[in-house]
Amino acid sequence: MLATWPPTPYRNFDSWTYTKYQCLAAYDTCRIVSVAWQVLGPTPGLQPLDQGYLLVRRDGWDIDPEATAINGITNAMSDQAGAGAGGGR
Repeated sequence: MLATWPPTPYRNFDSWTYTKYQCLAAYDTCRIVSVAWQVLGPTPGLQPLDQGYLLVRRDGWDIDPEATAINGITNAMSDQAGAGAGGGR
């Protein structure tokens, strides 16, 4: 069974809102908290063959409340359902 997306509404962000990629120091404290993927079959159909979604387990860092307001992922969710760096739970 595939995991479902977090129960938060889809949000569309304007790329101009964020620090430009040239200012990489602004992202030193950023962490990936979830990963989603979809494998598509060959063209022209591009039918989904596989898909998935994982939360990342925290490892000595906290998810900022501002990030939680955007993505809906809390420290508790990450601790309880997050996958570790080795891919296991």
